[in-house]
Amino acid sequence: MKIDKSMMILLFLFSVGFANNVTLDLFVMSKCPYGTTAETQIYNLISQHPELAEQIDVQIHYILDYDSESESFRSLHGQKEVDENIWQIIIMKYFPEKFWCYLSSRNSHFGDTLWESDVEICGINKKKLTKYIKKKGYTLAIDEAHLTDSLNIDASPTILINGIKIRDWMGDFPTLYTILNNSLVSKVSEMKCRSDVECPPKTGYITSCVDGKCQYRKAPLVTLTAIVPDTIKYGSSSFGLIRFLENEIGNIKTIYIPYGDEKSEEIISKLNDDIKPEFQAKSSHYSVSKGSEKPITEINSLPVYIISNSIKQYPAFKKFGSYMLPCRLDGDSIYIADPNTYPSGAILDRVEREGKIDIFVMAKCPFSKALEESLFVKNFVDLNIDNIKLHYVVKYNDTTGKFDAFHGRSEITESKRQIIIQKYFPEKFWDYIHCYNISANNDSCISITGLKSDEIDKLISKYSDTMLKNNAKLCKELNIHSTPTVMLNNRYILRNSNDIKKHFNILLDSGTCGH
Repeated sequence: MKIDKSMMILLFLFSVGFANNVTLDLFVMSKCPYGTTAETQIYNLISQHPELAEQIDVQIHYILDYDSESESFRSLHGQKEVDENIWQIIIMKYFPEKFWCYLSSRNSHFGDTLWESDVEICGINKKKLTKYIKKKGYTLAIDEAHLTDSLNIDASPTILINGIKIRDWMGDFPTLYTILNNSLVSKVSEMKCRSDVECPPKTGYITSCVDGKCQYRKAPLVTLTAIVPDTIKYGSSSFGLIRFLENEIGNIKTIYIPYGDEKSEEIISKLNDDIKPEFQAKSSHYSVSKGSEKPITEINSLPVYIISNSIKQYPAFKKFGSYMLPCRLDGDSIYIADPNTYPSGAILDRVEREGKIDIFVMAKCPFSKALEESLFVKNFVDLNIDNIKLHYVVKYNDTTGKFDAFHGRSEITESKRQIIIQKYFPEKFWDYIHCYNISANNDSCISITGLKSDEIDKLISKYSDTMLKNNAKLCKELNIHSTPTVMLNNRYILRNSNDIKKHFNILLDSGTCGH
């Protein structure tokens, strides 16, 4: 591969330090097409404007999830992406003069596993590379995972200029060039722009483009008051909106009020008196799970998010403002986040039943099976699994009269079988589940557990459709679309693996099926 002048500049930047004016941190997933495009755009920018290279320190980072219990990594595009991320981390660390050569070559066919050809093209010693991967790959990957987690970065690509996130960049070359040029300008009056995104971000300020010039004004403090269930008992599965707003706003203060005391109930009562009953939830287009679309007449779920009126001064409010309800609280204008647009952690209009456990699963989801097996083992210690009821996450179309399941038709068939066994043969249900989770052979498991196929088939034919429809209806009402999900005491919902394993005190791999 021919190394041109622009690549030599990039190689120099990665091999030696210098007193730069601007730091550009790019966070990517190595098999994400948008991430690789962003890398290419940065390379093209340096190629066409080498004068920028002398003033901009480019750093590439990799988005990884690390599970400390299993000591393993996860990435959106699977284990192959985890491996590729680690290879690139090692090359950047120990072969900096070869990094951009490897990256440029690899990104031309990032979807395959033919990385060895790129190593050879760029003259990287494969034996040394393998040695460094084995010796240092794990530790360096943990550092990357901790960095991305601490910055709350999960989107590829994400760009930070001097440590501040660039918002709304769509990956185009001209905008990136303008952002970087403006970042190098010492006077704001000299910055030129065509849109807000071209004005470099500044901590504590709102940026905007007015008449072709960048303007900065002090960012007002936004107060977010969250009324939440007991996080010690029920975790924080549904707190995603807090992280979303912290990312979008920055200058935000979060106050937590535990549900159940006089203050929380008084606030909810006042809000219910002011909510406009004609409000109709709209489809969500931002990164918060969409709920059922129905008019809101009162708040009957947790968390409740109360946001100060100052939020409307932020440009980002244009993106999500239609999903907030204008209200008044103690004479002040405020907003509450529409409960239809984020997953609930507690349903207040359900009768609380102490000790009741409902688990929502998919019959062919490996993470559902892992939870079932962990509970099956715990049954012999301090848990009576006969008190646990399984529900099956499926969808039902009233128009077509058909079911839909995440893992296809075979999952619907198995869900019907399990729902019948649970109802009519409860004493053999968990033995069947344990057998099926290990073998995936329903016929042999029916025989082993002493069930009769003919009898089960008749019950399936007669009752399973109605029972599965009820499951689909319940999942829709509770806004449950992924597994495993746990509902405790007929009211509180745990939606992620960390909260579930903490509650049951079990080992459980992180992961979900569904959305």
